[in-house]
Amino acid sequence: PDEFSKLDTNHDGIISKKEWKKGGRTPEEFIRFDDNRDGVITRSEFFRKRNYVEETFTTLDANRDGIISKWEWRGKMSEFKHLDTDHNGVLTQLEYNAGKSVYRPLTK
Repeated sequence: PDEFSKLDTNHDGIISKKEWKKGGRTPEEFIRFDDNRDGVITRSEFFRKRNYVEETFTTLDANRDGIISKWEWRGKMSEFKHLDTDHNGVLTQLEYNAGKSVYRPLTK
């Protein structure tokens, strides 16, 4: 089974908050995946978010200078600070990629 099916333990075609948590995922991730904020994650929401993760760095780097500043970041500031491992106030591609499996800021 694919990743969605593993999380959808009751096989009803949606992932509830309870299933998400049982799958070891965080509430913050759930919010990011639940596009329409209806309290469940559909298969299309899940894979839409999974498919754009690779291009998110470029999307967040609005001025195309190769780094993500605090002003370009769209997630929680606590997440930014966690990713900013050298504490210089910006994220490099390397820092971002190291944490992208945990933090997925909204890009719309």
